[in-house]
Amino acid sequence: MDTRPEGLGVNGAGIKFRSLSLGGVRGKVRATLNENRVSFESRNGHALDIPFECV
Repeated sequence: MDTRPEGLGVNGAGIKFRSLSLGGVRGKVRATLNENRVSFESRNGHALDIPFECV
């Protein structure tokens, strides 16, 4: 997991949103957005991947 505390990061793999709140998840999460999916990851390693073709 990205260790920078907050803010927005952009790299070749996608856009990362740090320090977000997600309903039903305790603490902050990081979201990664790329051309195929959006992924949410909590600090304890739990993740949720949502492919855009399923939305």
